[in-house]
Amino acid sequence: MTVVDDYIISAGEPAGSALEVIREVVKQIEPSVVEAMVYGVPGFKYKGKFFVGFAAHEHFLSLYPGGTAVGVLKNKLKKFEISKGAIRFTIDNQIPESLLREIIKVRQDEINAKL
Repeated sequence: MTVVDDYIISAGEPAGSALEVIREVVKQIEPSVVEAMVYGVPGFKYKGKFFVGFAAHEHFLSLYPGGTAVGVLKNKLKKFEISKGAIRFTIDNQIPESLLREIIKVRQDEINAKL
C-alpha cells in the first residue's frame, strides 16, 4: 500500500470513493504520474513537478491543481468555492468528471509548456 492508499482509506466513506475517482482520472490522463505526499497532501508528481493534490476535510473535499488551472477555468467553477490554487467541493456537489478531466489537462499542458 502507498501513502495515497492509506490516506484514501483513512478518509472513510463516501469521501474515499470521491478521492479515488480523482486518482483514477489523473492516472487515465497521465499514466506516468508518481503518487506522493506533496505539500502535506496526497497527490501526484509529473515530470518531477507537483501535478495535482487532493484532500478530505471534515465538511468538504479539495482539489489542488494550482493557480493556472483555477484561473483558466474559473467561469466553469462557479458552483464551487475556489481560491488561488484550490477547488473545494462536497460529496453532494462533486466536480463532474468532464470538468475534472479539463482541469487536469490544463495543469498537464502548463507543466509541459514550462519544460
